[in-house]
Amino acid sequence: MGMSMTRKKTFATLELSPIAVEPREGVGGHSGAVKERGGGIGLYKGILRAVEGLSTCSYTSETFSELQGRVQAAIDRLNLEGYANLGHWVTELDRRIEGMFLQRLTHIIQVWCAEFDRVEILDEIFYLLGMLRVHTVRGGGISG
Repeated sequence: MGMSMTRKKTFATLELSPIAVEPREGVGGHSGAVKERGGGIGLYKGILRAVEGLSTCSYTSETFSELQGRVQAAIDRLNLEGYANLGHWVTELDRRIEGMFLQRLTHIIQVWCAEFDRVEILDEIFYLLGMLRVHTVRGGGISG
């Protein structure tokens, strides 16, 4: 009989084509499955590289937009290829990206606050040095 086993496409397993029971069906279908798997794995790796880029890239809208565009294009392609659990996986990816953005935001706020504090301290030092200079110039001198 010409029965073949088919599995539903899922993103987690990257099973993209039916696995044939009969050898004549398996030869033609297997090479296509290998080619398609490389595509799905390649897209997945591209998404991971873009997400990693989002965690370290410069703080410009162009850079963020370009990397987010790569992620979206790859997800759109995976969707067109029919991955059944893509919605769940994208939800998890969104959470991961959101967490990464929150970490970056927290870090840059800390850097900004530290710089602001440093500037305030420098202003105070310069003010005190100025007062010392004024005192010295007016003849108060420094005794020692």
